[in-house]
Amino acid sequence: MSKLAVRWIFRLGVGLSVLACLFVVFRGVASMEATYRKGQIFYLAIRPADPRSLLQGDYMALAYEADTSEADAPQRARFAVLSLDARGIATFAELAVNLEELGPQQVALPVQQWGSRYLIQPRSFLFQEGQGAALANARYAVFRYRDPRAPLLYGLANADLESLSHR
Repeated sequence: MSKLAVRWIFRLGVGLSVLACLFVVFRGVASMEATYRKGQIFYLAIRPADPRSLLQGDYMALAYEADTSEADAPQRARFAVLSLDARGIATFAELAVNLEELGPQQVALPVQQWGSRYLIQPRSFLFQEGQGAALANARYAVFRYRDPRAPLLYGLANADLESLSHR
C-alpha cells in the first residue's frame, strides 16, 4: 500500500471518529433539551444555602430534605427513589443500587456518599447574576423528566409551587 493511501485511510478514520463523537454529544444535548422543554415536572423540598461563589458566580447550594443517613442504605447505594404525590411533590422512598423496577409514581435521582450520609445530586443551582434576592424564598427544586431514571434540574419554586427562576 502506498504512503498516500495510508494517509487517506488515516484521515478518513480520524474524520469518522470525530463525526461519531459529535453525533454522541449532539444526541445527548438534544435529549436533555427535549426533557427541559417538554418533560413532566416534580418538586423536591430544599433548604437553600450560600448563594455566592467566587469561581462559579451566582449559585444556590441545595440541601434536600430527602437526604438520608447511611444506616438506611443498602451497600453502595447509587440512587434515591422518590415517590410523587398528586401535586408532583417528591418524598424519599428508599435508596437503591440499581433501578430495575420503579413504580408508576416514582422517579430516581443519583446519590453520593458523604461521610455517613447519602446526598441527592445535583447539589447546586446556577442562575444569572442579580437574581439572588428573588430566589431567596425558594422552597422546592423543580425537576423535569421524560424518563423517570434521568430527571433534569429545571429551576426553583416557592412554597406555593410557583416558579421563581424562569420568568
